[in-house]
Amino acid sequence: MALSERDTRLMILSAILANLAWGLFSVIFQLYMKEIGYTSKEIGEVLAIYGISLSSVALPSGAIADRFGRKSTLIVGYLLEIISLLLLLISKEMSIIRISFLFSGISAALSHPAYQALFALHTREMERGFSSLAFFSTFSSSMGSLMGWIPEVLSGKLGELRAYYLSLLIVFSFFVLSVVPLIWVSPHRDELKEGRRKERTSFRRIYREKAMLKLIFLNGVIGFGAGLTIPLFTYYFSEKFSVGPGPIGTLYTVNGLMMSPLFLLSSRLSDKLGLIKAIFYPQL
Repeated sequence: MALSERDTRLMILSAILANLAWGLFSVIFQLYMKEIGYTSKEIGEVLAIYGISLSSVALPSGAIADRFGRKSTLIVGYLLEIISLLLLLISKEMSIIRISFLFSGISAALSHPAYQALFALHTREMERGFSSLAFFSTFSSSMGSLMGWIPEVLSGKLGELRAYYLSLLIVFSFFVLSVVPLIWVSPHRDELKEGRRKERTSFRRIYREKAMLKLIFLNGVIGFGAGLTIPLFTYYFSEKFSVGPGPIGTLYTVNGLMMSPLFLLSSRLSDKLGLIKAIFYPQL
């Protein structure tokens, strides 16, 4: 049974709400930490905790989703993220922030693969489906980044710290709302149980596939470069150009708006060049 149009729309709606949250969070979090008094080294430390926890849980996360169901794993991952954001709201202590990002990394490791697998479940036109998902996700993230003007405007009346805190509440609210559509998505548990017995594949067999090895290598190169440059962009722009979340968010928005329409062309590019080349060439 393919995911119904209703289920697909619910999952895209969830992605839109979650990416609105992350678009705003990506703009304000480092500036919030900076306003509290933390240095770039300490901000980098919590980002490293996120990356380590994500990578540690990412490998077994697929097996966890197979064992307990993709929808269940996805919702558990989202609930962990809600706990992570709640910890940021209730405490400014570094020890609590570390725990928050530990939970956030585990959340991402559980929810991202489960979401992709659930969305792909028996999808008739996978390339077009995922290109549409990427478009809506990137566009909504861009709109979330544009909300960086909220603390920029409110800081004059509330002070910067309170303005950032209110923005974190907005992030929290959007993410809580993003869970609601997922509750109504059909899990198709009976079919998944049958499919797991037929489709269970060892890691050794996966790594023998040349296409999979190419994708692993490509993602490794991209991830290494991104890890060296992207995490502290917001902090760098703030320090280098003495700008706040409004201009930084606008910069992210422009970048996202330029990129998002191209996702709608990705399925055609895949048909013309092949899947691997269509993934590889745009990264050059």
